[in-house]
Amino acid sequence: MDQNIALKNLVDIHEILVKIDCDHWLEAGTCLGAIRENDFIAHDSDTDIGVLKSDFLDIGVVLDLYRLALQRGFRIYHTFGSLEKGFEIALWRNGVKTDIFFFYEKGEYLWHAAWKNGGRKGDSDMVKYVFNKSTILPLEEINFKDNLFSVPGKTKEYLVERYGENWKIPTKQWDWANDPKCINNDFII
Repeated sequence: MDQNIALKNLVDIHEILVKIDCDHWLEAGTCLGAIRENDFIAHDSDTDIGVLKSDFLDIGVVLDLYRLALQRGFRIYHTFGSLEKGFEIALWRNGVKTDIFFFYEKGEYLWHAAWKNGGRKGDSDMVKYVFNKSTILPLEEINFKDNLFSVPGKTKEYLVERYGENWKIPTKQWDWANDPKCINNDFII
């Protein structure tokens, strides 16, 4: 992944999400790299952003996101799930993909989905990532590569929930669909 392009894409997506009044934060490996290394993870192949589904009350807001992204030269790489349950959007520009994961609130938890097999097998392809809501909200701002971005408010606790106690130790052997500590496919949505 070209890190200069990745940063430009993140900055532009951030500006789009601000324009449509959507809370968002650096998510997954992008957050991990920003906190652990103050950089992108060298072997990462994409970037990740989290958004609250509650900021997308109807499909019109999603269409605004698409319209503004297309105006800035992004293309819609894929979408998985549905706005009602487990939505994921990926935007692509200049060889770099950014996954946007929609977080859903359920009681004291926030959860998001990712999709194995391109979601071809329906709900059985959904992987559920479940977090304590208080670990993510309220968000906190950090300076990452001379830009202000939000991250989960209790960032270190969030990284432990996602990656485990050893989150500070880099690993190239990571399976996004099985290794995260926050996966709970029995979680009732």
